[in-house]
Amino acid sequence: MFVMVAWAWAIGLGDADLWPMPNGLYWDATWQAWKNATHSLPIYAAVLAAALWLRVDWLKVFASAALLHIAFDFPVHREDGHAHLWPFSGWKFISPVSYWDVNHYGAIVAAIELAIVVIMIVVLWRRYSSWWGRAALGASFLAYAGVPAYFIFFHH
Repeated sequence: MFVMVAWAWAIGLGDADLWPMPNGLYWDATWQAWKNATHSLPIYAAVLAAALWLRVDWLKVFASAALLHIAFDFPVHREDGHAHLWPFSGWKFISPVSYWDVNHYGAIVAAIELAIVVIMIVVLWRRYSSWWGRAALGASFLAYAGVPAYFIFFHH
């Protein structure tokens, strides 16, 4: 998503071109295909199987992280859900809960998510003392915090 939004901004598109439903670029078939591919349970399960078979540790971590993201992502999307079974199915679960929409418990989900992220960063910070590990954790937290901060300050 970061790459797609950065590309849109680089070619001069703004938020009014990206997010409005149903005509924003976010809802475009090409963007939806990329979102579905990058949230696909079958694809990451296959990547994990290949990583286990080939014994490639970094790929195991990558695929496992993607599968964990999918597990947490699945129950908190309403209109903006992903086709998690792509390419076998375009079906999208429409949850009664949203990770962002305050009309569908978004404030509660956001608070829970923030608590989980902070706890995990503290755990990982204590586990990894190298400067690059901690720099990666800091960068991850800035990226995580940057998205809601952007929407709060520019799209209240």
